[in-house]
Amino acid sequence: MTSQLPGEVRRYVDMWALPGVHPTNIEILQQLKTADTHHFTKNMDVVGTVSEQDRESQRWKKTHLLGVRTDIWRPDKKEMTDSLNSLKEKRRLELKKQIKRGGRLDSKQAAQLDEQLEQDLLMQTETGEIEKRRLVLKLFKTTGTRVRWCGTIEEVTTSEVHNSIGSNRTLLTTAVMLPRSEFVTSIQENHRTFRFPSIFTFCFYDDHRMWHLSLKQRWFSLGVDFEVEVEKNRSENWMANSSRLGRIVSCDSTSTH
Repeated sequence: MTSQLPGEVRRYVDMWALPGVHPTNIEILQQLKTADTHHFTKNMDVVGTVSEQDRESQRWKKTHLLGVRTDIWRPDKKEMTDSLNSLKEKRRLELKKQIKRGGRLDSKQAAQLDEQLEQDLLMQTETGEIEKRRLVLKLFKTTGTRVRWCGTIEEVTTSEVHNSIGSNRTLLTTAVMLPRSEFVTSIQENHRTFRFPSIFTFCFYDDHRMWHLSLKQRWFSLGVDFEVEVEKNRSENWMANSSRLGRIVSCDSTSTH
């Protein structure tokens, strides 16, 4: 392994394939339920840990926990049914207004509405055909017996849809919220024609200025590994401000190197 740069921080994210049966999950859940934070709710499950490498001993120490909101990541059948019924009711009102803007429909208009509803694709949709989930991950720092919220990263589906349509490729868009910060940081996956590994870019406001960063997934690595770059064409800022970068990236669950 190469030597660390001054101020460089190396982190390793361990995401569990089966969080519900992970041997340490029960103990961690009990710890989080008594945590001094309202960000860990009953609808959250621990799905992984973050470890940081000690600069002197080179050993890895677990410093953070990752939780996912299961209620919106894996919605139950009742929630899916309610969502579909709501969509169908809105569609019915739209079609009704196209026939008559207000008031009750007469028999001829009602028959016309029934015919349109029967042919409408949305009205024919079944519960299993809709997709209603969104990823919300929360990062918690563990210090002995205390657990505190460190940040939240969540999927922004509206931006994902129009970005993916425009690039003809599935692109991820997320928003990051950090404690004691008035700003929401948007992280955008970018489309590069001749580069398959993901590249994410974002900007971060700190110390009265904007910092422009990129997260580049390495071409070859054991697992998914990202490199963090700060203002590529102003490399002198990396050395001068590397300690600040370590603090900025520490709450970003996608920055794992």
